[in-house]
Amino acid sequence: MLILTANLSSWERKKARERFRAGQLLKLRTGIYADSAAFHRLKPWERYRLECMATAISRPGSVLVGKSAAALWEVPYGEIPRYVEMAREQGSGGFSSKGVKSRELLLPGQLPILGMAAPYERAKVAGLPQTLIDIARWYELEHAVIAIDACLNKRKVHRRDLEQVLDIASGWGGVKQARKALKFAHSAAESPRESQVRLQIWRAGLPAPHLQASIRNVRGEFIGRVDFFYPKYSLAIEYDGRIKYEGAFGQSKLGALEDERFRERDLLNTGLRMIRIDRESFRDGSWLSVLKREIERSAGADLSFPEQQWDSAGPAW
Repeated sequence: MLILTANLSSWERKKARERFRAGQLLKLRTGIYADSAAFHRLKPWERYRLECMATAISRPGSVLVGKSAAALWEVPYGEIPRYVEMAREQGSGGFSSKGVKSRELLLPGQLPILGMAAPYERAKVAGLPQTLIDIARWYELEHAVIAIDACLNKRKVHRRDLEQVLDIASGWGGVKQARKALKFAHSAAESPRESQVRLQIWRAGLPAPHLQASIRNVRGEFIGRVDFFYPKYSLAIEYDGRIKYEGAFGQSKLGALEDERFRERDLLNTGLRMIRIDRESFRDGSWLSVLKREIERSAGADLSFPEQQWDSAGPAW
């Protein structure tokens, strides 16, 4: 996707300049271009990733860190920054380039700095554990939890690796905040939205639900798995991501909807109550009001779901 003029012949560089003047190429950094039409077809996070790569290639003495490193690690990280985050591999000092934010490299010489594959080997990126801890140090809790949850869930990183970084980084700014994010993170979160839902339940002062609960009928047959579960109230919560209704798993949209209808029917027949969150109810917060009301209505009532008919990945926090 990136075009590096340093790797081109004189004739190829001339053609690249002509394409740039014609608006066919987009200049990302000096000597680094991308096809303009293809670039603008990309999603915002994909464009940001290319911008990070181009910036890192143009600065071989510096390292991508924070959300910019997360972009190359293909880790979700919340909102896309308006700048590329970089730190000097040796020494200190700011950057003068537009769109580049200067950061301090965490524990220089103690944590690994990785090079990218050819032909981008001049670019350097912080290791994944350092990247996650930096996000937790520099950004709000939600962004850190989204990133750490995703990596724990995909087994891209072990919790002990993150704890080790925090231990040797004792005394650095934001470490206390990062410890809080790691304590809250959970490997059972399967999407950024699930991480956000969990945080909102916690911030509302509500009890911790169980995550990824498997529900069985009275015969012990598996019926389905729900995102969040309150066994005390026989109450399940699910976020309706559109992907499972759009053939993402080799199934037609109609077939996926039909399967989901049967699944929900079987879950309800066990005595469960269900709260569904969609994009609109998440955005306006109405789902949380419904959850609070259901928990209040359940107070004092014996609605416990039979212990032998469920298990889970553990409580949310």
